Amino acid sequence: MAVIEATIKNEMILKTFAILLNMVRFALIKAMSVMTIAVLFLIIGLTPLYVTLGLMQRQMINKIK
Repeated sequence: MAVIEATIKNEMILKTFAILLNMVRFALIKAMSVMTIAVLFLIIGLTPLYVTLGLMQRQMINKIK
């Protein structure tokens, strides 16, 4: 009887561990997808500013020379 109870207990621990790993995996996937979209919008939002400042800097360098 003790062997059967130990086996059942081990199976329950393994199932609980598998559920926990799945929860962590899904949480990481959700977090990564949100951060990927945030970084994409950040790049798209800052690109015009970067290009504009580059053009302004080039014009100022030409005026100084």
